[in-house]
Amino acid sequence: MLANSLSIEPRRMEGQEGRRTLRRRLPRKIRYTTAEWEAITQRARLCGKPPARYVREVSLGAAPRPRSSHADAELIRELGRIGTALTQMAAAARQGGVRLSADAIDSTLAEILSIVRRLG
Repeated sequence: MLANSLSIEPRRMEGQEGRRTLRRRLPRKIRYTTAEWEAITQRARLCGKPPARYVREVSLGAAPRPRSSHADAELIRELGRIGTALTQMAAAARQGGVRLSADAIDSTLAEILSIVRRLG
């Protein structure tokens, strides 16, 4: 039903037996200023999509989501490791069995600030 309302016809692609894809048959021109197109291109790049796909999806109501990079995932893992260390420090302090040094706390806080700065 949706395919008919959007004038998109299903067809089979070579090498994709059993899969149905939709063929877009209605090209449309949309005019943009240079600044508008640059903004669209930049946003599409952040989402990891070509500009045409980005515009199509957003115009049909999709909420664009920036794709996280491998670097972001690595920084998040580092923050998790530091968070675990802080949790262990706090537990030791609550138990009173381990005396925490100001240097250990300062070092951990410096690591956190360094990672936050890299996240931008």
